[in-house]
Amino acid sequence: MPLPARPERIVWRRLDDGDYRKFVAESNDSPTGGGARDLRFRNWDVFEPVLGDMFPGRIAGKGPRHVEIFTGVLAWDEEGSVHREEAQIWPPTNSRPGEGRLATVYKYKPFAEAQRFPGEYELVILVQDSDQEVWPYIIGHTQLEAWEDGISNAILECLLHYDRPESTLAAGYIDLITGRRECVV
Repeated sequence: MPLPARPERIVWRRLDDGDYRKFVAESNDSPTGGGARDLRFRNWDVFEPVLGDMFPGRIAGKGPRHVEIFTGVLAWDEEGSVHREEAQIWPPTNSRPGEGRLATVYKYKPFAEAQRFPGEYELVILVQDSDQEVWPYIIGHTQLEAWEDGISNAILECLLHYDRPESTLAAGYIDLITGRRECVV
């Protein structure tokens, strides 16, 4: 996890094939929707506090429902220099009341150029550092061996050792400031 500053908060979730299609702005899997191109976080009531801390800016009155959205900075290494762009976290919609979402992920190079990890659990990990920047990583679960034990062990425990239906993707967060940890199953 190459960060210029120390990690403070980590939000992660397992990816599926549909997520990778969203990363390159392709349509959704189901014919019922409009082809969303955002990264969704189910159980919004669990993720809202930590994503609110990671994306501390606020814009009120956005969209047709005039909702408040969270804003922050996504940062990534691009050919040896740090690239930064504002990102937005939107609250649930009426049709998906339990899902907040990181909007328009296809616009950000770490998502648009994400590699696959065949035979592994594929993860998106958002790491907020002490400079208040959020660094997105797309990795296979075996790459967690190179991460700090406190982070990798918490993610692997949730990913590999909790019972959940196969259709339910593991997710969670680690707040290194407050000590809060959550495994969402």
